[in-house]
Formats: sequence, structure tokens, C-alpha cells
Amino acid sequence: MADANNEYQIDHSKVTPGEVVDKEDILLAVIEPNNWADGAFSKQGFQKKHLTARSLSVARQPYSSPRRLKFFVFDIILQRPGKIARGVTRFNARALRELSSKDGTRQFIILDAPLPRNNKIDFAHAHIGFSENTITKGSNEQTAAVLNLRELLEKSGEPKKPEAQFAPFPLLYFRLSEFRLLRLRLRIWRNGSGKQFLALAEKSAQIDA
Repeated sequence: MADANNEYQIDHSKVTPGEVVDKEDILLAVIEPNNWADGAFSKQGFQKKHLTARSLSVARQPYSSPRRLKFFVFDIILQRPGKIARGVTRFNARALRELSSKDGTRQFIILDAPLPRNNKIDFAHAHIGFSENTITKGSNEQTAAVLNLRELLEKSGEPKKPEAQFAPFPLLYFRLSEFRLLRLRLRIWRNGSGKQFLALAEKSAQIDA
């Protein structure tokens, strides 16, 4: 008998705008107390188990917007009691990939990972995690990598309002990435990949529940 979890495994490749390229900027929602405390990024927000699982959620700036961040990120997180939005921090994908250990090996990877939310697809969603070398080298190397990640975020400056991370309306929607996103939406609507992606996500959620 087939494993139900494998049967309904979500295939992101059918709905992704593509791999994250070095020139892309990345956005991290800053939420107190999730990853922010006492005016700085907290240790709690960058736990090694989540980075080993490559499950730290971020947004790809070219495919995001203030409205999308609100719908796909803040509206969901802030439903939970005690959560306070402190803004969004922005950094470059190349800078993340250049974080390295003493022997020069990369410490992190970033993966495109479109996500179903409220019967819509968050095309901007991506995951950050440890590289295979960082996972293999163990706890000390992982601790050093987390410190490097926090330093990168701190150098990126204070968190800003989502609107400050984008061009003003309507210029925001004349980006080349918006036209790529439009083509992707049309394609997955025509071939049914979008509906299939959402349907599989719903079935997977029912199994997990």
C-alpha cells in the first residue's frame, strides 16, 4: 500500500517562478518574540533544528509586495496571541550564499518553495537552511553559521515597514518580475497545475490533521 504522505507530497516545481538567483533580495518578517527581542534579532528565531530542516521561511522580494506580505505572512502569524510585527528586514541572496566556514565552504542554501495559503499560492515563499556541509560538520559549525546569519541580518539595518521595501504604487507592478509572475499564473491556470497544487496541499493538510 502506498504511503499516504508520499501520495500527496506537494511538488513545488510546477508552480515556482524559478530558482532563487544571486541578484535577488530576500525579505524576512520580523516578529516579536519569534525572532526579535529587546531591539535585536534573537537566538530563538534561528534554531538549528529549523535550519537543519531547511524550513526558515522568507519571501523573494521580486515576487512579493506589501499586500502579499500582509496576506501570506503577517495576517497568519498575527492571529496567534502575543505576536507583534516589527517590520521586514532585507538582504541579498548572494550575501547569504557567501557566508562560509573557516575552510571556505558555504554555510547556507536558499530554496524556492511556493506555498499554499488560504486557497492561494504564495509564489514568493522560499526556505533558508544549512548547507549539507554545515549539517554534516555538526553542532559547533552550525552555531558559527547561525552567528554569521544573525550578523548578516544586523548589518542589513533596522527592520522597516513592508511598504519601504518596494517601489511605490503603481511602479511596483511594472517590475519585470511581475510580468514573469503573470505568465506563470496564466500557464498554471491553463494546464491545471495551480489547481492540482492547491488540491494536493489541502489533502496533505487533512492527512496531517
